Amino acid sequence: INVGSIGIKLPQHQYDYISPAYVVFSCKTDLYPEFLFLLFKTESFNTIIRENTTGSVRQNLLYDALSRMQIPLPPLNKQKELVKAYHKRVKRSEAQRLEAEDLEKEIENIICKLLGITIERTENMRGLNIFGYKEITRWSVDYILKQGSLSSLKKSIFPVIPLGQVINFLQYGISEKSNVDSIGTIVLRMNNIQNRK
Repeated sequence: INVGSIGIKLPQHQYDYISPAYVVFSCKTDLYPEFLFLLFKTESFNTIIRENTTGSVRQNLLYDALSRMQIPLPPLNKQKELVKAYHKRVKRSEAQRLEAEDLEKEIENIICKLLGITIERTENMRGLNIFGYKEITRWSVDYILKQGSLSSLKKSIFPVIPLGQVINFLQYGISEKSNVDSIGTIVLRMNNIQNRK
């Protein structure tokens, strides 16, 4: 229960079984089960639950400790309203998540539009392909097959230049020389690890 192992039996679970390792209980008529379920899933009540659990690795909430816990109890109709409002917000957040995903997909299109680039999507070519020697700028099959989409980058409304003209230098993440004076931050390289040590 300390990691959220809390469940609720809904009508569609009528003939399902549950492990005897779990504490199972039913609610009286003045407590809406789903209200209690959502209450227990909040971080605030999860903290209270952890303080009342026993065990080391698998923590258990015994029935005696569960029955002594105190909860706010609105009228039944208010409990149902809270649950309904919760599901409404979950549905809204899911719609916003999908909208955000769609907007992320549009980012590339927006950047290309601002740069005046039209990316030419090329399908994977099958069978025998012949390229002129002068057309090959890099010895890589994948690179050569994608030459069409790469060449479309040169059709920008802005000047297209080699990146090397606007960057100072290129190096790996760590290029400092090692020293034996124990000065600086210790950095382990791949060849420092041998036989998993």
